[in-house]
Amino acid sequence: MTGSTRMNARYRCLALAALLALALPADGRAQRQAPRSIRGRVVAAENRAALPRARISISTELKRGEVVFADDRGYFVLPIPENEFLTLLVTKAGFATAQRVLRRADLTDDELRIAMNRSSSIVGHVTDASGDPAVDFNLVAVRLDGSGDTSIPDRFETRANDLGDFRFGGLPAGRYQLIATEPGASELRSSAIDVREGDDAGPIDLVEPRGSRSEDSVSANAPASPQPGAMIRGRILDVRKRPIKGVVVKAISPREFTETAISDERGRFVIDGLRAGSYALEASSLGYVTAQYGQSRAAGPGLQVVVRDNETFDDADFVLSRGSVVTGTITDERGEEIEGAVVRAIQIRYADGRTTATIVRVAQTDDRGGYRLYGMSPGSYLISALDTATISGANQRGYAPIYYPGSTQLTEAVPVHTDIGRDVAGIDLGFRHESAARVTGIALDASGAPVKGDVLLVASQRSGGIALEPRQGIRTNADGSFTIADVPPGEYVLKVSKPWSNGAPQFGVEFVTVGDADPNPVVVQTAAGSTLEGRLVIDDKRGYEVLARRGPVLGLRAVPADFDRTPVMGQVPSRLLTNSDGTFRLSGLFGPTRFFLGGSGVEWYLQSLVIDGVDVTDSPFDFGVTTQTIPGVEAVISSAGGTIAGHVTDARSIPIANYSVIVFPTDRTKWFANSRFLKFGRPSQDGGFEVIGLPPGEYWVAAVDSIEGNQSFGEWQKPEVLESLAPRATRVVLAERERYMTVLRVIRR
Repeated sequence: MTGSTRMNARYRCLALAALLALALPADGRAQRQAPRSIRGRVVAAENRAALPRARISISTELKRGEVVFADDRGYFVLPIPENEFLTLLVTKAGFATAQRVLRRADLTDDELRIAMNRSSSIVGHVTDASGDPAVDFNLVAVRLDGSGDTSIPDRFETRANDLGDFRFGGLPAGRYQLIATEPGASELRSSAIDVREGDDAGPIDLVEPRGSRSEDSVSANAPASPQPGAMIRGRILDVRKRPIKGVVVKAISPREFTETAISDERGRFVIDGLRAGSYALEASSLGYVTAQYGQSRAAGPGLQVVVRDNETFDDADFVLSRGSVVTGTITDERGEEIEGAVVRAIQIRYADGRTTATIVRVAQTDDRGGYRLYGMSPGSYLISALDTATISGANQRGYAPIYYPGSTQLTEAVPVHTDIGRDVAGIDLGFRHESAARVTGIALDASGAPVKGDVLLVASQRSGGIALEPRQGIRTNADGSFTIADVPPGEYVLKVSKPWSNGAPQFGVEFVTVGDADPNPVVVQTAAGSTLEGRLVIDDKRGYEVLARRGPVLGLRAVPADFDRTPVMGQVPSRLLTNSDGTFRLSGLFGPTRFFLGGSGVEWYLQSLVIDGVDVTDSPFDFGVTTQTIPGVEAVISSAGGTIAGHVTDARSIPIANYSVIVFPTDRTKWFANSRFLKFGRPSQDGGFEVIGLPPGEYWVAAVDSIEGNQSFGEWQKPEVLESLAPRATRVVLAERERYMTVLRVIRR
């Protein structure tokens, strides 16, 4: 109800500069020219006092337009979209939502006056057929009276939270009916509810009747037609030993494929048709802490489940705990609550050789400015609030994102700690006017033509700070121009992506330093990037055919070594091997890039990679930001990798079953993320471990009792962590195809 997509300032200038065509009717009189913007003022109905920071949005049937806050005197200005019928929506915490349905042809230059009444609300609770809270049910409040009154919306929407609780705020006085829906369940309806101005109605209880949900005709524990291959079965329970339905269970293979199942009414699940091998199992559901099978502690790594061909593993049981909750209130610089602000929980992780800030939960403030982040796993989080609406006025500025306890700088944020059964309240944030700039520029392609594409502003890795996921991207205007508002001081990278054109996307990048004033406009020029053409060569006497018969899908994966000069935030495009002769074509490569072997053949490893005559097997290749094709690339892969396997004991030589194994080379120059010599392992159900696909060489092998992360990310990739483990690790010299068996003594951290 309060979210929207904001056009940038440059687009508004162009739109307002376009004159409407003048036409003369038959009688020779000139038609009145429609206004280019809507001007108005928002006041309180009870005393006509100005309502600063009321949120005003304009939309058409097809899309949402710009969103602004009213200024200090309640005034606002909004450009008019090129549509005949428009809807103006006005919200403010503590006041009833106001609406104006407008016809473009009827608009004048007169000021629009909007008087807002005090709001009402309806609160309640939804329970599913099993008597549990109905998490994330969709609810609609439909207005039953006031037919034809376009100044009031006819429906309001919300969702039930992790407790099954819901709140409809910002309601005008009137009569309503509530409707709750969820896939696979019957529709729940309330009786008519009369709400008076300023009142809270409820609580209203909506209960899903028994037998209303569609039941699976086949038990999840015994599928009628199981797929050939291995099978994993289990059950999902809560801490009170009650089954949980609708839990998503994933079997994740190091071979880079995932199979998924959903638990039934009895909490049972089956994943069948699996290849023989090792799997990590993960269970997730709204409101619960995501769990790994065999975890010794919440948010820790789980055990590996090893299955053979046509074998069934029956004991993959999970007990899920309710996640923690973080709550608080978001206010403006006056201390007044803001409705519709976005609040994010950000977790700090180490992945791909850098510290990143990953957004793991998102919530929106309600009509009281309150938010609720739920389903939080134990850990440390940064809490951030942002709002994309600008404040009407000459400067057209808004609020920079703010981090708890009250800074616009990510590096000054103070973590909030959560744990099982421990909720955190009072994490309040107040927006304020600080130095924030507008970054403007123009995007051109290689030929100098304007780029119609996406623009992202990302904190530069060169600043030494934490890499935060980019702010929401904007689209360039028809002439390639763009404006990004409310940017706090810092070092940034502007990234422009042009969609596929003539067979290839384009990308451009420029660095920007933001201080107290707006930086000079930036020109970003895009290029199609580099393309590699080559062949995967199998170091095996049986040739490529043996690879084709075995069925693994192998290919080169490209990982940025400098994230500032690569598209978006993650890996650049990669191409899996599909041609029968082993040829490949890998395009869209920018900046310093490392390569590793990916796909379903986990026992294979990259033996060598030569690009343009340079061996880059263990070093990055810098493609720059240009357009070029490099032919004749040779990548040699081998199935002759070695294996390190064994068991782990404690200080008394007693075997233990919960630990992590890190295999890393004695050569410190190879300590980088995605190194072919650096691997992470977990024990299987029998307590043993196995790390395969290792190139021949000299290694340190360390078993640790506790470490952050899993096979994909974690502190085990940090050189300083490896340095601390090396003196206590076991040294192993591994030959091709060798299976080295060992017993490791666990390292306590």
